[in-house]
Order: sequence, then C-alpha cells, then structure tokens
Amino acid sequence: MLKTLGLQLFIISFFALGSFEVHAQPKNKPVLSEQVDSHELRVQDMLMNFLNPHIDDAVCNYYKQILTECPMVYPYFVDVVKSQRMNGFRGFILQITLDVTPTIGPHISVGKDRITFEVSAGPTVRMINYKHLETHELPEHWKDIIRGPL
Repeated sequence: MLKTLGLQLFIISFFALGSFEVHAQPKNKPVLSEQVDSHELRVQDMLMNFLNPHIDDAVCNYYKQILTECPMVYPYFVDVVKSQRMNGFRGFILQITLDVTPTIGPHISVGKDRITFEVSAGPTVRMINYKHLETHELPEHWKDIIRGPL
C-alpha cells in the first residue's frame, strides 16, 4: 500500500511540471557517452522504470504476429517525445508519447515505434496509440525468428 502511494505521488509530481519535451537519451550521442547525472535524468529514469512493463506489453503485442520472440525495450532506448495534461492545470489525467527501440538478443534493434499512454490517478496506465515507425533488418543468424513480414 505504501509503495503504491509512493509511486502515485512520484508520477503525479513528475507530470505536475506541465507539458514538456525531454529525451531520455541524447539523439546525437551514443547511449554510454552521457556521464553526468542530474535530478531531471533520475526522474526520467524512474518514470521509464515505472512505464517499462507497459511498454514491453505493448511492444510484445505488436510484434507477436511478426516474430516468434517478444522484443524488449531497455529504458535507455526510450525517448520522451511529448507529455501533456488532458484536463487542465493540476489535472491528473496525462498523456505521454514515447519513441521506443525494441531489441532482441544482444541489443539487436528490430525497429522503432511510437507509443502514447494515458496515465491517471490510481495509478492507471492505458495505451491509447501505437504506431510502427521503422523496420530494421535482422542479421542473418536471427532471421529464423521472423514469423511474417517485418
């Protein structure tokens, strides 16, 4: 009960900052090049930890028709594209749009997707949109997991 309340307060305080755009991973730098920690980066990472099971479920649901294995999304392969309040200032129905890079095996990218979630008190997380943006070709030794066209 206390953990759930703490998680709710964390999510509410994160989104209470209003509409903003941030990137969990710098677009012009390799993932491991960022060596400076910050409050903002820690809050983003906590949010990705909270959303990651929902992201993985959405990704698995999309790719299960295409691949025999469910790809997974590491928190550092997520960019926050947009967040907004849906019901005005200090309203607690929020949307967050993420660009994710699902991977299989040893970090082999299978594509890029954009997912929008609605987050509200409870906490309740509901996927409201999933859009496949890019398909990445798999290496020859991973093509046996392809079920249908990528």
